[in-house]
Amino acid sequence: MRFIAVECEGFGRLHGRFEFAPGLTVVTGPNEAGKSTLHELLYRLLYGFQAQERRRGKDGRLSPWEARRPWDAGCRYGAVALIADRAGRELRVEWDFEKHRVRVLDARTGTDLSKHFRGKGRDVVLGNFLLGLGREEFRQVCCLAQGDVDPPSGAAVKELGERLRALVESGSESGSVAAAVERLERAARERLGVDRRSRDWGPLSGGRWDRLLARERQVLAELERAETERAAVAALVLDLAELDQRRERLAASVEAERQRHLALRVAQASARLDRARALAERAAARPERPVALPSGLTERVARLVAELENAERAHQESEERARRERERGSLLETELDQRQRELAAVAPDGEPSAAGRKRVAELAARVEARRREVAEADPASAAGGTARARAERLRAAREHLRDLERSAQIAARGALFAILAALGSGLALAVAVGTAAAIAGALVAGAAAALALRRRAQVRRAIARTLGEAGVASPALLEDELVAAEAELAARERSEQLLASDEQELARCLDEHGAPAGPEPLARAHAYLRALELAERIAALRAELARVHEVTAAAERASTRCEQARSALAAALAEAGIADRDLRAAIRRFDEVREQAERDARAVELAERAGAELRALTAGRPLADLERERAALARQSGAIATPANSQNSASPGSTHMLNWISSRWPSRATSRASCRPGRLPASSRQAWRKVTASTLPTRAR
Repeated sequence: MRFIAVECEGFGRLHGRFEFAPGLTVVTGPNEAGKSTLHELLYRLLYGFQAQERRRGKDGRLSPWEARRPWDAGCRYGAVALIADRAGRELRVEWDFEKHRVRVLDARTGTDLSKHFRGKGRDVVLGNFLLGLGREEFRQVCCLAQGDVDPPSGAAVKELGERLRALVESGSESGSVAAAVERLERAARERLGVDRRSRDWGPLSGGRWDRLLARERQVLAELERAETERAAVAALVLDLAELDQRRERLAASVEAERQRHLALRVAQASARLDRARALAERAAARPERPVALPSGLTERVARLVAELENAERAHQESEERARRERERGSLLETELDQRQRELAAVAPDGEPSAAGRKRVAELAARVEARRREVAEADPASAAGGTARARAERLRAAREHLRDLERSAQIAARGALFAILAALGSGLALAVAVGTAAAIAGALVAGAAAALALRRRAQVRRAIARTLGEAGVASPALLEDELVAAEAELAARERSEQLLASDEQELARCLDEHGAPAGPEPLARAHAYLRALELAERIAALRAELARVHEVTAAAERASTRCEQARSALAAALAEAGIADRDLRAAIRRFDEVREQAERDARAVELAERAGAELRALTAGRPLADLERERAALARQSGAIATPANSQNSASPGSTHMLNWISSRWPSRATSRASCRPGRLPASSRQAWRKVTASTLPTRAR
């Protein structure tokens, strides 16, 4: 045998795959690389660990089984090997060293061969099977450990010393031993016929040992030939006995088969007769007066019933819709009457044209916007007047203020002239008359100046009063207010002009489209638009009322269809002879008649089918013929004797032959398991013919 490959999962420091060549494989590596561990793994794959190797020593030392656990804790303690045995068969050996369990499979077929390699307990004898060597024999013969090549010691050293001493004394390594060896060799050649120089103590040609070996080979050949002949004869005798037993069993089987065949024919005849009777009864069970309906009436009645149900359902639904629509129609008519009265009140001359609706709406919106602008442009002033009155009042105040300013200027100039005149006259009097006259002139000038100042003050008070009446604080503000009032008045006048233009256009548009008459255009426009809304609502109400009338008409049509469906169904039922005013009861009666007709039709069909099957089964013969045929088969079956039990023992001739073989070779087993089949040689065949001719009867031969 040889190792092909080993997949080591965990064994000491080893793990991985190792493949081996068909010839010599040399494993090299440094110290502690795992070479010895691999050698021990191969040894353990063949023989495993003995029980004592799996137990820890009394001194606490680890057992070999524990010492070879994987160094890597993540590895499994096991290996898988692929081995080729001497016959060339490849075996897959799967080892689980943790549980000390091995599984051996045929690598090609997958057959489990583990039971052939288990010894006592949990020991493994795989090496014994593959190599023919026990555990210790394998170690002594096939293993050379490192210690076996160490320097000699002990007895080897002592033997080496003696041989050296003999060499020193006699000049020969063996000394007197050589003479003794020579005598022994000569005695072996003369007495035994063997020679050390002839193939390592092999026999000499023509010697005693050579003659004994030749005689041994001759005896073994004769013994093997006799054993072959005995086995062939015993096999033939056993074959003969087995053939006799098989013949008897076949004969019994034929008789039993005949009996079973007759019993089967009797059973078939009985079954056919029973079947024929049952068919005859079914053929006779034909209704005397079967009920039949006209062709297609059932389908037509079913269709009319479905149409009636659909028509009634549609009629019920349409009646419900018509009821709701009638209620809604009364409300619509009431609203229509009210809207018509409103339209007559808004447009007594009739319904206006809707063509100018958009234009009238736009013009009415513009008129309303203009009126709002006019109203916003002429709000009430602080004094309660309008914009026009305020502008007039501001103009009047301005004119009055201008008059007062002119009066003040005239008075100031007059006073100035009076003062100058008084001063001039006073100076003239002073020069001409004297001081008193000058004083008098000065007094006159002072009086004139005082009068002028008084007049100026009166003018200022009048100006202040005028500004206060105008609601301003200064003439400049008065001018500003007057400008603003005049601008506002101009804007209002423009708005009024635009408003008048829009109102005129609105009036013309209303007149063109037949709007209700009236003095105020905007009111006419509102009445026109309201009349159009009422007219549209009236049209919608009339359309709704038309739909209500349509639903009512549909309900009436559904009622008509329902009556027509009832009439058609009643006519169809009358064809079946059912005239009942209550259609529901008539339909139930028709269902009963239809079911009876179907039952009668099935009964007639079954009777006809049974008659046809009966004619096919009996071939037109009466039942009495079938009864007579069954009785004849029963009598024939009863007349046949029951076959005898088959003999389990061999025939007399074969038994005699077995006894003769046992007496000839009493120490040999004559069982079938110990016989080896094969063709006899010619001499053995002749001997066999003589034996069978003298000992076996003719039947056995």
